[in-house]
Amino acid sequence: MVAQQVFGPIGFTIITIGAAISMLGNLSSEILSVPRVLFRASKDNVLPLRPLSKIHDAFSTPYIAIITYATIGFLLATLGGFEQLAVISSASILLVYLGVSLSVISSRRKLGKTTQHEFRIPGGYLVPILSVIIIVWLLSNLERKEVIGFGVYIAILTLIYFLKNKFLKRK
Repeated sequence: MVAQQVFGPIGFTIITIGAAISMLGNLSSEILSVPRVLFRASKDNVLPLRPLSKIHDAFSTPYIAIITYATIGFLLATLGGFEQLAVISSASILLVYLGVSLSVISSRRKLGKTTQHEFRIPGGYLVPILSVIIIVWLLSNLERKEVIGFGVYIAILTLIYFLKNKFLKRK
């Protein structure tokens, strides 16, 4: 709507086509790469789902992982909506970044001084601490229903993790 007011109908059409092409490229990239993450996680026993590590005889692709990923994506897209998927995706990535930032702080404290040839972030702890503050601030701005939805998402993943560990300890 804003694009139509600013750029007119032609500009709006060009922006819409550009956004559609961008989304198609992103989805194409994801459909090719994410199933391989599922495949490798299954092969390395990170996920307790052995069928995900099967390779197709004729095409040498992890076909079960591809079908699983596409099915989950389809179900989430049809049962939820774009907004819910965007919030879960963004919050998940922020949680990963939070873990990375905290691990930088932890690693620096454990390892102490580094040699001349190792990479060192200028500013010491400043960058990871600022990133932790910004990430926590961004996550604190989620609406109540988004926090509940994300909490359910994290709870399901946590349950899968504990069931996997319990299942693997029996062997």
